[in-house]
Amino acid sequence: MSFYEENLKLFKDKIPMLYETVVNEKPIFNIGLESVNETFNYTIAKDDKKCFIHSVFDIAEEMKQMFRRVDKNANTLIIFGAGCGYALNYIKENFKSIKNILIIEPSLQIFQVLMKNVNIYNELEQYENVTFVVNKNENYVIELLFEYVKDKIAKSVNVVYNISYRTLFDRYYESINESIGDFINKTKINLVTNTYFQKQWTYNPIINMSNKSKVINDLFNEFKGKSAIIVSAGPSLNKNLHLLKYAEDKALIAAVGTASKILESNNIKPHFRFAMDSGETEKLIFNNLTKDDSILVYSDRVQYEVVPLFERRLKMILDTDNLTRYIYAKSNINFETISSGFSIANTALDVLIKLGMKNIIFLGQDLCYTKDKLYADGSWSKNDKINVNNKEYNYIKTKDIYGNDVYTLETFFRNEKNI
Repeated sequence: MSFYEENLKLFKDKIPMLYETVVNEKPIFNIGLESVNETFNYTIAKDDKKCFIHSVFDIAEEMKQMFRRVDKNANTLIIFGAGCGYALNYIKENFKSIKNILIIEPSLQIFQVLMKNVNIYNELEQYENVTFVVNKNENYVIELLFEYVKDKIAKSVNVVYNISYRTLFDRYYESINESIGDFINKTKINLVTNTYFQKQWTYNPIINMSNKSKVINDLFNEFKGKSAIIVSAGPSLNKNLHLLKYAEDKALIAAVGTASKILESNNIKPHFRFAMDSGETEKLIFNNLTKDDSILVYSDRVQYEVVPLFERRLKMILDTDNLTRYIYAKSNINFETISSGFSIANTALDVLIKLGMKNIIFLGQDLCYTKDKLYADGSWSKNDKINVNNKEYNYIKTKDIYGNDVYTLETFFRNEKNI
């Protein structure tokens, strides 16, 4: 029995979806393959591009470079481009801790070549979980990767790619890489935050659930066609703060985070004040505010002393409010979750969209340190000016919307994409 027949039988018995792909699907990419003499390698021609799958000089060095950034203790490995299978043997010899492998192979033709020349079972039998994604469009791959990665992100997940694939399937690769990179970064941030706030996210909800509040879900789609302004605390708010006086009867003004304190300093009363942070500093924002008709829109995880400060309250249930969601589900109470996003501005945006707002304007959403500052005048922070030479924070130099040099952080870039 040939390698191809053995592999096909393996897929039919163990991975029927992959078997159906190999036997019945048509390639999503049309490529030309030509064998390289005296070696197991091929040239690939696609559109106006042509290159070797692997190095014609030193495949061992190619593998070394391909895996140079992979953690020796990696638990999970995602491979973009199976090629001729040299990577499978390299992993077996050099990464003993690998338990899960996901192989993305965009070309059905290349995968069939691999099946003819490599006993895939022998290469992969020692791993707990091996997943093949062959001949699938990028949207399918992205959705599958989200599901695959989300339960493994707390462990070491590494991604490697065949350099030729990045050239030949560039748009396909970039689309997948950007989406999964954003997802991994966001998930890692959530994991770090979960660990840091674990006690508060249990303690605060238990106390906050005793407060009587309406759930904001009841107002979804009740503001169709209306306008809203999300007011963040960035330094650019100084330029536009005076305009809010003229907008308060024309749009719903939603203050997020520290912006509540800044608006208070300027005698501007927002309609909504959003709050969801669990730490003690959240209390500093809302302490000593003049009583008004503002509505607190909050999550149960917010610092427990904040909620009683407001007579008018709306509770939102975030996708990260695990305890609240569990209790509601066990009580058979219907609810719809709000996206927690990278910041409270993202959360406010999701709420306002669900309320039915047609036009949503951002103010003070700098996503950078304008004039080396984080907040507009009037915040609770007395000194928010940064030292751009402080290497601890990895400040990134970029341009603002006016072409001026400003400093930002990688988290702000991710926040921009999330919005």
